Amino acid sequence: ETIRLAFVAALQHLPPRQRAVLILCEVLRWQAAEVAGLLDTSVASVNSALQRARATLSASDIAATDAAPPLDEADRALLARYVDAFERYDIESLTTLIQEDATQSMPPYDMWLCGRDDIFEWWFGPGIGCRGSRVIPTLAANGAPAFGQYKPSPTG
Repeated sequence: ETIRLAFVAALQHLPPRQRAVLILCEVLRWQAAEVAGLLDTSVASVNSALQRARATLSASDIAATDAAPPLDEADRALLARYVDAFERYDIESLTTLIQEDATQSMPPYDMWLCGRDDIFEWWFGPGIGCRGSRVIPTLAANGAPAFGQYKPSPTG
């Protein structure tokens, strides 16, 4: 979860080169020389970008223990509509709720979907098996509202 939070924070707060350097060095544990070779730059440039990325994230006060901000009434209603549509597998309703820039992940699977088209392609393809799932709200995950999805087995 901490790595996922760092990744989300990097996407939101860092310019592309700093983001790439931070993820390669801090998450994937690459050496500065390896990153420099990949990005066609110098080791000094990589170290500088890494230092700036760390400073930016440090100044942003993002922590793995940060709680999600409370939802306002409009967001609670939107989330309730999404959960209801998902549990009924009402694709027409779901398509009206999903934004163009939406993302979807489904831990523990290595899946990251970006954009409506990718999400719909998965929902109508391999994701069709989610039909009949139950959604159980949680407090939050990665600083955002979240829910768990559970599909009963044929035997209950």
